[in-house]
This record gives sequence, structure tokens and C-alpha cells, in this order.
Amino acid sequence: MALASAGCIPLTQDVAKGLRQGEALYYLDYDNDHCGLLGLGHSGEGAPTSVIVAKSHATAPDGGRFAIAVEPHKFDLENSYAPARQRVYLLDANGIRIIKPWKKGRWKFHFALLMPQGEEARDLELVLSTFYYNPIIHGWPN
Repeated sequence: MALASAGCIPLTQDVAKGLRQGEALYYLDYDNDHCGLLGLGHSGEGAPTSVIVAKSHATAPDGGRFAIAVEPHKFDLENSYAPARQRVYLLDANGIRIIKPWKKGRWKFHFALLMPQGEEARDLELVLSTFYYNPIIHGWPN
């Protein structure tokens, strides 16, 4: 077993549940920036205008609850993509951004969204797991 796992690279995999057409929720863990990336559809009639962070939260796989903060994804702003996807950050009890990797398992998110017709609640899930990639076993990436 030790020989088979030599040279393995752990890769975080994510699967989102509860999304509507045109929406996306991913986990980003590059440049020590651990956050979710939330896309809420295309601009236009019926699209959310913002996330109400005071009424939104995340629940960890172990049941811990976190306040969240959101900010527009810089790549989308630099390239004039509309609407910009939102980076979703977990906050500790003091309101400080948590910079460590998220735990593996089923994360639950409750988002309060400001819509043209008023507020709307959206519950989404993000399942995080680890895949161990080995170029000797799996071959080189294409």
C-alpha cells in the first residue's frame, strides 16, 4: 500500500447540491485563500442582486456554524463579467476570516438573497472529499 500511495497528490473534490439552472458553488483553495465561489445565474430579470450576509450562514460537517462574508470575485471584475461571482468566506466568532482549509464532508449553506421582488432564502450543500492522484497509476494529465 505504501508503494502504491508514493507520489500521490491529494486533490480536493467538490460536489454541489440544490443548485438551479445557471448557478454554481465551488470550493477554492489556492494561494492560501480558502473560500467558496458562488455564481447565482445570469444578470437580468429575476436574478439575485446580492447576498444578505447578516441572514446567511454555513454549517460544517461536524455541526459547527459559521457566519459568512462575501466579496466579488476579482477575476470576474477584471474581465467585466456580469454578474460577478461571489467569494464566500467563513468567519470565526470574532468576525475574522478563517484562512485554513475547510473540513471534508457535507457543508450546508443558507443564503439570504436580495431579489428584485424581495428577499429569498436558498439552501445549498457542498460535499468536499479528497482524491489521491498519482501520475504513475492514473497517467499524465491531458
